[in-house]
Amino acid sequence: MSRRRIGTVTGFRSAALVALMSTVPLAAQGTKADWSQWRGPHRDGTVTTPLPTDWPAKLTKRWELTVGAGHSSPVVAGDRVVQWVASPAWKNEQVSMYMSSPVINKTTIYGLSHRNSGQFFALDLATGKTLWTSRGREGESASLIAAGSLLLLSTTNAELIVARPNPSKFEEIRRYTVADSAVWAHPALAPRALLVKDVDKLICWSV
Repeated sequence: MSRRRIGTVTGFRSAALVALMSTVPLAAQGTKADWSQWRGPHRDGTVTTPLPTDWPAKLTKRWELTVGAGHSSPVVAGDRVVQWVASPAWKNEQVSMYMSSPVINKTTIYGLSHRNSGQFFALDLATGKTLWTSRGREGESASLIAAGSLLLLSTTNAELIVARPNPSKFEEIRRYTVADSAVWAHPALAPRALLVKDVDKLICWSV
């Protein structure tokens, strides 16, 4: 029997940590040395800054700074390094997500908890307070799309649920069966069309 890890939903505060690279001679090289965005100046993993032709047998550490857990990449501008860091703002142990990712609409987080065989939920973005949970047995996972005044909820039970983002209650508008087998892939939206991939078919629905 497989076991699922029961986790918690946690909100994070993010901030920019700016370190002054006074000991690293980058400013004199101008903008050519800048690493201004993810994967470099052109976002393609290439740089024009000259690299050494003779690499040492061992690298020398110039400095180290503890910034906390996270996976964002540092960026460099002149003699400054900017690194985004995160710290917990709140934790909610009433809902947890196994595989699905939530969406945010205004001040509310909407998602699918895998508890009770899958139930949708709404949390207050600022405090993490549970605003509501839907009935259970909605599916093992769900792909959520925030589309203006609507939420599109595609479940592994091959259902598409159209709902309104309402902090007060789960407000379902329509529910459709969109496939004959489980839907794990995220749906794609095109003008007046919805593309759904189940186990072995790609299906296009008019919307």
